[in-house]
Amino acid sequence: MNQEHIHPIRYVALRTGLKPHLIRTWEDRYGVVRPHRTRSNRRLYCDGEVHRLKLLKAVVDCGHNISSVAPLPDDALQRLLAREEREESDRLRDGGADAGESDISVSGVGEDA
Repeated sequence: MNQEHIHPIRYVALRTGLKPHLIRTWEDRYGVVRPHRTRSNRRLYCDGEVHRLKLLKAVVDCGHNISSVAPLPDDALQRLLAREEREESDRLRDGGADAGESDISVSGVGEDA
C-alpha cells in the first residue's frame, strides 16, 4: 500500500480526536502507526494511518485496552466495533440503558479510509 504521507500530527489530532502526545505514545509504545519522518524529524501520516487511529480510538472508547487492540489489523478492529455497536443496540432495545447513556459513536469511522 503506497500512500503519500502528507498529514502533520496537528491534522491527525483534529481528525481523530486524539491529543498529539497520545498519538506519539501509541506510536512509540505500541507501534500502531509508522509515520514518515521529514528531514527535520516531523511526523507525516498517510490517510490509512489516520483511519487506523480513528478505529483504535473508537475501540478504546468502547472500553478496550489499547495494549489489547493495538496488534489487531484494521479489519478486526472494524468487526470489533460492529459487534460493540450491535451489543449497544441490543442493550438499548432491551431497556438496559437509557438512550442518553450511550456513548458509543462509531458512525463515520470507516467512511474516509
